[in-house]
Amino acid sequence: MSNTSASFTSRQIPPTANRRFYQQAFLEHLWSIVHEDQTSLKLLYSAPTGTGKSYMFLDALGSDPYGWGITNRLEIIAGMLEKCGEDVKNLSTNRLVELAFEYRISTPVRFRNMLAKGELPFLPWRLYIDEVHHFNADTYQDIMA
Repeated sequence: MSNTSASFTSRQIPPTANRRFYQQAFLEHLWSIVHEDQTSLKLLYSAPTGTGKSYMFLDALGSDPYGWGITNRLEIIAGMLEKCGEDVKNLSTNRLVELAFEYRISTPVRFRNMLAKGELPFLPWRLYIDEVHHFNADTYQDIMA
């Protein structure tokens, strides 16, 4: 692990204001399952477009200090950071990646590379994967290995 692990402090992800009933039910279900089984648990949640999946992703990650979020495109990350109150319109790609790191969010390739080089500030206990239909890609398989 990197020497930065002792000094790493992630930014706080603000909870979703006015959660919809199913968003609250998602969080309650997620944590009831996680607290029952701390082993190699894999859960898959699916919801239609427009139901606030990004907010659910951020709520789960924000309530888990041992988690890391992975999504496959920087544009999606930028949208998530905006939901956290960040102004990302004029950020360079490098600054966007750095800011996402502070929120414990990255693309799968960046996560895999940081993991391989020992550059993560901590070894996550849980991964929150957005766009899970990409999970069979080699990058995700490398991460899981």
